[in-house]
Amino acid sequence: MDEQLSKQEQRRLEYVAAERTRSRKQFVRRFMKWALIIVLAVGVVGYFIWFVANQPVPAEADIISRNGMHWHPHLRIAIKGKEEVIPPGIGLGAVHDPMHTHDPDGIIHLEYGQGMRVTKDDTRLGRFFEIWGKQFTKECIFDSCTGGEGTMKMMVNGKENTEFEHYAMQDNDKIEIIYE
Repeated sequence: MDEQLSKQEQRRLEYVAAERTRSRKQFVRRFMKWALIIVLAVGVVGYFIWFVANQPVPAEADIISRNGMHWHPHLRIAIKGKEEVIPPGIGLGAVHDPMHTHDPDGIIHLEYGQGMRVTKDDTRLGRFFEIWGKQFTKECIFDSCTGGEGTMKMMVNGKENTEFEHYAMQDNDKIEIIYE
């Protein structure tokens, strides 16, 4: 029995077919979007795991604490007889660095939280200058470098120290950097 469909029935069938096609396309688009999100998420997590696994493990002798710490060395800088102010808020911002200052009093706060492993590298004086964005090496402090203009020395607790940027600060240290 060959029946002819009315124009209205034909339009209805065409509409249903178009709706199925549109629905399939939407499903494929949604599926591809979620597949891409999952692939990216797996990639980010995989990279993070790889990054953490490939971090160098510090030597046992370089570990200062396995359970955080709270130290306060004091830093004084004098260039050509002028005392330099160490500003408040170094290392503080949206994310607080464990090495920071609160006040312009020269006290460096080393505040590593409970459960954090702390190494000698974490307490290097040079690291403080990196956070501050200032130059400090055995030859230069800020823009003043050893040479024709003057010389630099560093005192730690009243004794000359030649470690400069490599010095691992201790609690209550009195550090003086003098450029004359």
